[in-house]
Amino acid sequence: MLEGGASAASAVASVHARVLAASKDDPAACARLGAHEGPSLPRGTPRADVLATALACAHEARLEAETLALLGLALEDARRADLLLADDRSALYEAVVSVMRDRRDPTEAQRVAREWAAFLETEAEGAKDAAARAVFDPHRVEAYLALGEPARAIPMLEQSARDFPSDYNPHARLARVYLEMKRLDEAHAAIARAHALVYGPRILRVASTLADVEEARGERTAARRAIEAALVRTEGLVLTANQQKLRRRLAERANALGR
Repeated sequence: MLEGGASAASAVASVHARVLAASKDDPAACARLGAHEGPSLPRGTPRADVLATALACAHEARLEAETLALLGLALEDARRADLLLADDRSALYEAVVSVMRDRRDPTEAQRVAREWAAFLETEAEGAKDAAARAVFDPHRVEAYLALGEPARAIPMLEQSARDFPSDYNPHARLARVYLEMKRLDEAHAAIARAHALVYGPRILRVASTLADVEEARGERTAARRAIEAALVRTEGLVLTANQQKLRRRLAERANALGR
């Protein structure tokens, strides 16, 4: 357990780093460490990261006791408006809902997803301007998708597209929403708008959604070409670790689509 005093910050950083490191190749160790040390960490971003990561690890490793303990901790923290930033709370809600859905607990997952969506809507309504409101767009999309009510995201995304005409994100998110609703023509038009606005390595994520839409339309060749074009555009660019992983997955997907 953690002790107080001058060493507290370094102890928190150590637990945080160890949990994140273990999550890459030892989910059981990640889960046990997070379940053991998580309750004694002070509430804040590092603790939220530890709980969300360890919860995913516990679920992956099929550790029932740790999963249940971390579900309770993560949900309790998600509800603490007085101690956590809104994006930390949203990340915890997302982690909880994801695990509940995978555990085939649809009633509880739906209840928590509705709570998550309501919290985000309150935050967005209290935002000081359009930019602050749009910060919650990606979170709200995930909450509405988890609820099975993707259409609720359409008005806010259309508003963000009007507020920020040079931003590709509202269009890319609209494409995901329309795809979920099987409104494929509208999904295709939205992702085409995003594709025209996107720049740099972000093309990888847009190309992935474009390929999803093309495959849903039965256009496997078009899906492969969209990915191949993104691979060409990002060749030689400096990519984050997550972007590198996405690029590798897209290359594998393009190969599979060519068969």
